[in-house]
Amino acid sequence: MEIPAEHPSPLFVPGLPAEPADFVGRLGELDALRADLPRPPAATARTRTAPHTSAPHTPARPTGEPPTGEPVGEAGEPGEAGTEGAADAGTAGGTPEEDASDGHCRVLVIAGAPGTGRTALALRLARVLREEYPDGRAYVRLVEPDGSAVPPRVAARRLAQQLPPARPSDDAPTGPSTPATGPSTPPVGTVPARQAVVPLGEEAARREIQRRTRGRRALLILDDVPNTDAVRALLPRETGCLVVAVTRGPLTGLRDTRPCVLSGLDRASALRLLTGLIGSTRVVCDPTAAQALVDRVRGVPTALRLAAHWLQAHPRASVADLLREIALAERGEGAAPGADAPAKPPAAGGRRPTATAAVPAPSLTDLVAALVEGPPEQGAGLPTPTGAGTASTGPASSGPASSGRAPAGRVPADPASPARPAAPPRAVRPSADSVREAAGALGVHDPLPACFLPQYRALSPSAARLLRRTTLAPYGLVCAHRGSALLGDSLDRTRAALGELVAAGLLVPHGDGTARHRVPGSLLHLVRERCAAEERAADLRLARARLLERSVRLAQACHLALLGAAPEPVARGVVRVRFRDRAEAVSWLHREVDALARTAADALADGELDTSAGRLAVVLIRLLGDEARARGADVVVESGDRLASLHTTVLEVSRRRRLPRQEAAALRHLGALHVAEGDDPRALRRFREALEVARTIEDDRVSGPLLEEIAAVHERAGELERAADWYRRALVPFQALRDPRGQARVLDRLADCCAAVGGHAEALRHRRAVVTLLRRRGDRRERAAAVLRLGLAQARVGRVEEALESLREAVALHREASDRAGEAVALRAAADVLERSGDPTGAAAQRAQADRLQDASH
Repeated sequence: MEIPAEHPSPLFVPGLPAEPADFVGRLGELDALRADLPRPPAATARTRTAPHTSAPHTPARPTGEPPTGEPVGEAGEPGEAGTEGAADAGTAGGTPEEDASDGHCRVLVIAGAPGTGRTALALRLARVLREEYPDGRAYVRLVEPDGSAVPPRVAARRLAQQLPPARPSDDAPTGPSTPATGPSTPPVGTVPARQAVVPLGEEAARREIQRRTRGRRALLILDDVPNTDAVRALLPRETGCLVVAVTRGPLTGLRDTRPCVLSGLDRASALRLLTGLIGSTRVVCDPTAAQALVDRVRGVPTALRLAAHWLQAHPRASVADLLREIALAERGEGAAPGADAPAKPPAAGGRRPTATAAVPAPSLTDLVAALVEGPPEQGAGLPTPTGAGTASTGPASSGPASSGRAPAGRVPADPASPARPAAPPRAVRPSADSVREAAGALGVHDPLPACFLPQYRALSPSAARLLRRTTLAPYGLVCAHRGSALLGDSLDRTRAALGELVAAGLLVPHGDGTARHRVPGSLLHLVRERCAAEERAADLRLARARLLERSVRLAQACHLALLGAAPEPVARGVVRVRFRDRAEAVSWLHREVDALARTAADALADGELDTSAGRLAVVLIRLLGDEARARGADVVVESGDRLASLHTTVLEVSRRRRLPRQEAAALRHLGALHVAEGDDPRALRRFREALEVARTIEDDRVSGPLLEEIAAVHERAGELERAADWYRRALVPFQALRDPRGQARVLDRLADCCAAVGGHAEALRHRRAVVTLLRRRGDRRERAAAVLRLGLAQARVGRVEEALESLREAVALHREASDRAGEAVALRAAADVLERSGDPTGAAAQRAQADRLQDASH
């Protein structure tokens, strides 16, 4: 089954992220990387000048010059110092011919801690290579704004949705060098039209990715990759494509890839960024303190931005004052062993002391590879940077740097000792917490907490509380109304708190064109630590309850607006109007449906808000169904993932509250969603679970449809004897309920199964029973269809006269119902029976009459 693109939602913003105005990239390194990537002969002759010649560096933009408007990611900044591994990553893996034999495209891994500009480098690379990969660019984040993982099926659908639709010629296998032909593709970076459908299931979506990349040269960016399996699941087999995987650490298990390890910025670029953010006055007045600040934060762009926001909020403070605040924050939170000593305050009446640049310890990202490979052997030193923000020389180099300096607290390696052989890759990558703990043990600290705390402590109480409670917002997205519910405060005060957080750089726009904001991904763990340390569990539960109740009221009001009902009265003539018209309600639903579903799931996980969570899930299920039916669409096709999440919430609530009837209904709906995905084994398990629950309450209204669903699954699987047995069981509860329509439906399917296995006599009996039931209750079209099937069954067993009589009755019923198409079908069936019985003249007359009806209907 195929579905159109997802509804507009706050989670999925198709296309490449917006490009900031203050980004200046290192185009020299990018050009060198581009020259080493495989390209078709035409592109190679056009762009590559020499086999091993790197393009010259582009001069840096002077301070105050207009920005270049090039792409940036989460914290992309000028002068990425860690790009020394980029050339190695581009050349790793041999020639294009060797890569073509691997059966997958080239993969470039950009590794670095959040905030180092890893996304910026990937986006800049995509912009530079847009001519080499003209068949489209796609960007997908594998984590949601709150840091939770994107389900693999959703990631595959989002990626396939951004690729141009497959051409009819793409169904034939093509080689890696087959030129792309056919109509022109949409401009790079744009989203294909909605008529390009994407399969619903995970495996089908992956196959769609292969179809849409076959014979094409496309560039795919996978951001925030958690592990190797997430990349491998989305890799195109077309060797002309390029996948750029952005991750925190190395991805082991991918052939012919080397990571481009990023660290902070070099000192000159970091100073240029700081000057552009706070102006040149404070930097020129105390250049030594500015250099000390850059060294202390190790050139991490996000830390520099936090420092700049603090200086902007304190116009009378100097850079040295900020250094003292950072030192206090480090001491208050427990400075890492081996960290630089804090700067001393100036003596009374004296000059400000000159900050001395200490020997920098290895940066956090420089140690990622060492932490993955294990502890260094005796005599082998860790990579030593030559300056602030300088990373290691890539995976091919190890041992001390040429300067001979060792990290603080470590013994320098003996230059005469043999180099340590490369350790084999390990399948398990350490988590972010383990990396931070190991880095602290080695004398390396993350500069973000020390730069975050001064900003956090300068916030007003309301803004600080709102920042902590953004962790309760669905997917971490907060707006003024949602923040008002979290704070329990007025809308005006909440807007003021939001503005304060945005000015402090602690909230950033989500980028979907709405007034939603989120915490930057590199600061999420710090905000969560503050929330755990300063918020009481009871206060958090109360805030979540307010947010949940507000969501329920809004969903109910939206449902009323969709149905065209009058606004809900709240007190003595007072009417609460939440939506002006139906169009506004539909727009709100498409924008908020994912967040509302996540609100219900989060409330369920709390364990104390089951009732409200269940109410919200039920309202959303009805709301999605009514809105889709109003447009003539299939809600399962358009919102299968959302419905699965909502029905899972209802299932868990019903189990906790011991509501077997609701539990069986939720299991049945989940089974129906698995059927829509084509996953019949999972659907069968769901239906059987629901049947066991239904038997405990002995309710035929629940067990009858479930037995019918189980039989249908076996019928689709080709197990016709077993399907017929289950249909016979399903007939019993419908008979007990005296439901003629249900009995007719089950008998009709039972007759199909019997006829398929050769039981034509039994099938004929069931067809007669269906006609008898529908004569009592049923419209003319249903009766006509049943009589038509009865006539065909009679002809199959050789009862020609009875068959012709039934078919004439079917023709009359279709004529009474003004159904010309059905009448034509019945006439052609009668013609076939007459022809087989030896009456070609009568058959010709019936076909002529059917043709006239068909022409008249057109």
